[in-house]
Amino acid sequence: MRLRYSIILLIIAILITITVSLGSSYAFWYYGSTQGESNNVVVGCFNVTFKDRFDENDAIRSRDINLLNTYPVSDEKGISFMSVPYTIVIKNVCDVDSNYDVYLEQLESGGVDISSDYLRLELNNNSYNLTDFESSDPLINGIESRRLYTGRLNSNESKMFRFRMWIKYSATIKDVANTIYNGKVVIVNVPTIEEGNSYGNVVLN
Repeated sequence: MRLRYSIILLIIAILITITVSLGSSYAFWYYGSTQGESNNVVVGCFNVTFKDRFDENDAIRSRDINLLNTYPVSDEKGISFMSVPYTIVIKNVCDVDSNYDVYLEQLESGGVDISSDYLRLELNNNSYNLTDFESSDPLINGIESRRLYTGRLNSNESKMFRFRMWIKYSATIKDVANTIYNGKVVIVNVPTIEEGNSYGNVVLN
């Protein structure tokens, strides 16, 4: 009995010795290193301004897009309805470059909303079907959103957009009778940095 007890104590002593030896070996062979210099994060200025209802001469002349008591017309006629297009200018007034997206978002009108299938849009002197543009999730709780343009603004750079809209000639009166279009231009700006991007939305009335 005494011999058995002595053997058990010997085994425990050996295990403790092994454990301590392993711990000592790990501590002896472990080497830690730290970065020699501190990390620096410099927050630059990020600000994109906008103005609307301006023309290319910076005069307040353009008007909102309002489709009231209208009807299907040719592109030539539709363009003539707005002698001065709805015009917006965005400008990067800071030192951080900006990526941006321009959306046209259809809002609920409170009546019967016209389908985008029947709408034509002129953007910077080029005419399109509204459905030519990529559909995206609404940004301001609209019915649908179309991304019209994607670009980049370098520091102190500006970009002008001019819009006209009308009902396409191929639409029938049955398609569009007693319908309403209500929409807004939405611009999303994203700083061109690799990490920690933040977003800023600009909604134009």
